[in-house]
Amino acid sequence: MSYNDVWQNSQGDFWGCPDSVGVKVTVNSRGDSADVFYNIQVAPALANEDGLDFTPTSSSHLIDAGDPTNPGEIQVSGDAPDIGAIEYSGTVPVELATFQFDGSKLVWSTATEKNNLGFEVQRSVTGVSEDFQTIGFVKGQGTKTSPTFYSFIDSKVRSGKYYYRLKQIDFNGEFRYSWTVEALYHQAGNYRLYKNYPNPFNSSTIITFELAQEDIVSYIIYDLNGREVRRLMIQKNFSPGTHQIGWNGRNNKGEQLPSGTYFGQLRTRHFVKTNKLLLVK
Repeated sequence: MSYNDVWQNSQGDFWGCPDSVGVKVTVNSRGDSADVFYNIQVAPALANEDGLDFTPTSSSHLIDAGDPTNPGEIQVSGDAPDIGAIEYSGTVPVELATFQFDGSKLVWSTATEKNNLGFEVQRSVTGVSEDFQTIGFVKGQGTKTSPTFYSFIDSKVRSGKYYYRLKQIDFNGEFRYSWTVEALYHQAGNYRLYKNYPNPFNSSTIITFELAQEDIVSYIIYDLNGREVRRLMIQKNFSPGTHQIGWNGRNNKGEQLPSGTYFGQLRTRHFVKTNKLLLVK
């Protein structure tokens, strides 16, 4: 047993092996601690393990950590074979970084994207793979090497527990699934102002709020000195339910505001709430 990455096995990283296996006594070509057989014990950093996409990401310790003699005579893209079944090619099609339910909406982010058409949002009441149904689509960014943030509101659910997953689709029709997240929706009838996402943010952020009934809504942003910097909404009518608005970090004149802490106040006829927005340029 040599040139393997053994990580989080249920009975320990190494079990039933000779005593020297798993004892870190050297380092491999990447500088990672290894045993005498160059086995390592680090998180593999794969593209999407739950979605069965075992492609190494750019930060993976598997890259170039395989047997340098290349006994399988495989075609390599670096100095040596990678550990695992799939060679790192330099670009993961879409590297999903986060995917979660924040209490009101689904939010996810990508570290990088290549040929990303977008994401089908799928829902299930059981969590069983065969029961997922597509309920929406969010357009991707094509090819991008910096983080991208996404969100989706499922407006057709009642209170209760649901399960969601993403089906990421490339321009060529290839696709892969994300891991599954669980969402618990509470009975409608409350006023809420949720934390904006992302926060801190650079170019734009999404503010989500919930209304118990039809109401007139204003949302105004202030700086640390209490001065108004942006009116996103003034006396606008909204129906009951969950709604979203966006802010691009600019003032009422369209000028880019400096980095700092800002406060957004949601005001209705029956509810007033303030949240903190952290702008980082």
